[in-house]
Amino acid sequence: MLAARSSACRAGSLGIRCGATAPTVDSISKQHQKLVENEPGPLWRVGKSPFQEIPQAWLSSLKTIKEEPQGIIDLHPDVFRTTPRLDLLHRNIVWQQVYRNVQLTKMLTKAEMPGGGSKPWPQKRTGRHHAGSIRAPHFHRGGFAHGVRGPKTWFYMLPDSIRIKGLCVALTVKHAQDDLQVVSSLEELPDGDPQFLMSLADERNWGYSVLFVSETDTITGPLSEATSQLPWMNVMPYYGLNCFSLMKYDTIVFSQKALNLIQTSLLRHLHRADSLNTKYRYKDIKEKILKEDWEMVMEVEQLIIGFVRDGFAEGSVTLIKHDAGRILVDTGSPDNWNQLEAELKLREIELDAIDTLVITHGHIDHCANLGRFAKATIYMDNDRRSPTGVYSPTEDIIQLTPLIFIKKYRGHTDNDLVVVVNGTAVGTIVVAGDLFETESDANDWEANSRYVESQKKARAELLSMTDWIVPGHGPIFRTGRK
Repeated sequence: MLAARSSACRAGSLGIRCGATAPTVDSISKQHQKLVENEPGPLWRVGKSPFQEIPQAWLSSLKTIKEEPQGIIDLHPDVFRTTPRLDLLHRNIVWQQVYRNVQLTKMLTKAEMPGGGSKPWPQKRTGRHHAGSIRAPHFHRGGFAHGVRGPKTWFYMLPDSIRIKGLCVALTVKHAQDDLQVVSSLEELPDGDPQFLMSLADERNWGYSVLFVSETDTITGPLSEATSQLPWMNVMPYYGLNCFSLMKYDTIVFSQKALNLIQTSLLRHLHRADSLNTKYRYKDIKEKILKEDWEMVMEVEQLIIGFVRDGFAEGSVTLIKHDAGRILVDTGSPDNWNQLEAELKLREIELDAIDTLVITHGHIDHCANLGRFAKATIYMDNDRRSPTGVYSPTEDIIQLTPLIFIKKYRGHTDNDLVVVVNGTAVGTIVVAGDLFETESDANDWEANSRYVESQKKARAELLSMTDWIVPGHGPIFRTGRK
């Protein structure tokens, strides 16, 4: 069992205290709610400062050569109104240029050096009779002993915070220079003739080089046909956007969906509760917490370690304790009740003290004791059961606290819920249900999966975003993420 305590609440940059309501789509203006409609993940709410400027952009179409505005859309100030910092842009661009370069080096040995085959001095009466060739390593311009032979790279990894903030700076600069355009869809271009696209760019006063940013990595239709014949115009998916490309091209053209996705992604990383939030880093953590009178105690503990043996399975049960309540993830199999009750009593936790229950999926070894917790709010599959007995649909992401949220996947069953706990002393912990059965399940999980490809993607995503995983039928394990 693992007990993880967090000494700080890392939601500081959002202006949210740990006991406050988690940010949701309802807290955003109606314009922003329309922007992210049918898109994954909510936008973070905009600050309420009276001096906060909300940047805007014209929304147009590619249907005609002449620009016909369709309306004005709001942009998030955390992305498009950051302080321009040339040092961040410089670090990002240098990093991108360096990691793309590889030098093939072959340092010649003594035998491979040209010339100098004979002895440089006579064998007798000079005192230098040991010198056999001027190609030896100790001679000037001689061969090398144990020299570099092969590719040499100057690769290094730039911190996430510098890369993300650099992207925000680049987008801010492009928008301020009126070099950022937003169109409703890139598929609306009616003609694949390069001359049509050139005339459109000239009429709208776009720069010589243009980068189109799409919401997908599959670019087809007239835009693909036209840009393939114009070397100074290119198309890129939103997740490949980088500072070098933003600075290289004169004009950046986003589709509306791509703009929504890049904003959502950047805001999620800007405000995620880890080391990107520089407000709570290094040696002044304790002083800042005491000064602001914040207190956050979080503990993740595996009460019952599940197993699969001789065709019999028992699911894991995990307890998450935070300052606002107790969350229990899964309730185990019918034979687990006595053990579960004993574990809770050992920790002096009454059944009514469990205010939230999350059932990862509806198999009997994970939800058998569900009825024992009468006063808990229950999240399970597509329904949420409240104490009043009213059911309502769940979203793909449900924010329980500023640091804890539920995310829905499809894989082992139609609806698999995982609980992500950020900001613990050991990093991010994910209670994954049967998306991960054990640490060593390798490919064994495929036999029990209903949607193999979806579960494979979900497993890869979870491994990339977490430090520890609580599997459905085994002890907690470290993912190896650095």
